[in-house]
Amino acid sequence: MLAPVANRHELLRDPAGKWLTSGHNVVWAHSRELCGVTVWGRPDLAETRELLAIFSGYPHMAPQFDMLLDASAVDGLELDALGIVLDWLRQNQVVLAEHIRHRVGVIPAGVNGLALSGLTTAIGIQAPVEVLTDPREGFRMLLPDGGDALCDEVHAIVAQCQGVPTEMLALRRVLSEHHGALDLAGAAQQLGVSTRSLQRLLGDAGSSFRVEQADARFRAASELLASDDKLAVVAAQLGLSEDGLTLLVRGRTGQTPAELRKRIRGA
Repeated sequence: MLAPVANRHELLRDPAGKWLTSGHNVVWAHSRELCGVTVWGRPDLAETRELLAIFSGYPHMAPQFDMLLDASAVDGLELDALGIVLDWLRQNQVVLAEHIRHRVGVIPAGVNGLALSGLTTAIGIQAPVEVLTDPREGFRMLLPDGGDALCDEVHAIVAQCQGVPTEMLALRRVLSEHHGALDLAGAAQQLGVSTRSLQRLLGDAGSSFRVEQADARFRAASELLASDDKLAVVAAQLGLSEDGLTLLVRGRTGQTPAELRKRIRGA
């Protein structure tokens, strides 16, 4: 289990098994060989400076370590914050190449994702990076024997920091397990609550069942499209028709399922 710490100095003193939040991010270290950060929203300059100060504490990790950078929930990039990130990347090219063994980047759909995926390439950093759209896939890649459990733990910590109720986490877990192929009544039955109670929970959280179901379906689609299954099979696993799958994927990425499959495989 990851334990919270109060500040950057406490985290860097002994990072293994610790996590820290500052603004729109959670930094965690599973061990001295595996760490990561989840960033959401639109981090400002002060938050970005603090995050880079933590990154600069890499000597406290093992000489070679793996890192997961999850920016799948980033809404936008402030120009001044982006500028200091670019400067830090330029100044630490050798660090990235010599100390980070495997680097996984998880990007959001759309223009923000394209911008983030091209940062290190644009300034010539040679450290290899695996670009994904699903955080769970990254956790599994870096920790084959415990990636799912660590992913769930980090997501729960992030949700706690964002103020997401535990009941919402339970709903998202159920929808994820079923690839979003559950209706409102089915989800309520899985959770042991009435449909009215579930709708009230969603309303209080500023969400809706349709939004949560679509999110779960898209996350599952991003994973299933990496397989060789026909699009009709993928759609059926999501409880959709092929046209429904196309509407879902195009609405999130501007691409067809076939185009997204090509991009995922290319990444």
